[in-house]
Amino acid sequence: MPLTPEQIEQYRRDGFLVFPELFTSDDVQALLHRLNEYVEEKRPVPSGVAFQVEPSLKREDASPAARRDAFRKVENLA
Repeated sequence: MPLTPEQIEQYRRDGFLVFPELFTSDDVQALLHRLNEYVEEKRPVPSGVAFQVEPSLKREDASPAARRDAFRKVENLA
């Protein structure tokens, strides 16, 4: 489905688009489960997938309550 002119304008203005029902609740739960397995090193991370660490943790200004709290973004997940 192509983007509408309004969506294109919103993306240009805001830098992102929201698609509220892109994934089902079950899809999201399965994805979160898999991500947690990667973060907790219970499963090898696929080649090309990278986790961005919170800058304050890199500087050692803070420490995470849980290992998963150290990560802010997953790159190349799809």
